[in-house]
Amino acid sequence: MSIILIMATWVLYGIILETWKGQTVGKMVMGIIVVKENGEPCDFLAALLRNVFRIIDILPQFYLIGFIVIALTEKKQRLGDRLAGTIVVKVKK
Repeated sequence: MSIILIMATWVLYGIILETWKGQTVGKMVMGIIVVKENGEPCDFLAALLRNVFRIIDILPQFYLIGFIVIALTEKKQRLGDRLAGTIVVKVKK
């Protein structure tokens, strides 16, 4: 039960912050933001998809599938980004 609660909190954290600001705290520190491929802000559905599919990206080892998919895609998207139609870009200063 604790693992399910931790995973749910982790997914909700990403969904809430990416819907609200397009960034988690880590993305803010790194100067990157999640946007839709057309440049619009990340909305709830896109944030939901990219964060739910993060669970697959982390398998079988720490983000191994995510790294492989990023390496094989032109826009350097992980599986969740491809399904949500989002990309991660640098914030303009």
